Amino acid sequence: MVDRSGFVSFGSTPDHLSGLICHSAEQDTAVWTVAKGAQPGDLVVFYFTKPVAAFLACGRVIRPSRETYGEDRKPMAEVGKIRLFPEPVTLQRARKRLALRWLQTPQGFAQGRKDDVAILLSLGGL
Repeated sequence: MVDRSGFVSFGSTPDHLSGLICHSAEQDTAVWTVAKGAQPGDLVVFYFTKPVAAFLACGRVIRPSRETYGEDRKPMAEVGKIRLFPEPVTLQRARKRLALRWLQTPQGFAQGRKDDVAILLSLGGL
């Protein structure tokens, strides 16, 4: 797969987190909300607002999904090659260690540049 771009996807419940952990352990794919226009090969870094506020895992878009989520019809995609970070990367830690403008505001999470998101992988130990 081509390393096209990268972005942050979100989880906000313990069920989201346990599902992601299962998908990682079983090495299968998960259907997850993604940035508009996500394409196969795009890097996904998962940020959870609850039960922890941290970047916890990464994966790759396998294929866009026809499914959408919520009233605003957020796009979804099948995400595979999911790997959990050896330790959570809190937003505060990422902001302190990385001078990435998009980390400073919630709106910045919607889309990050490939190389910026890849830097988060190094913080996560990958």
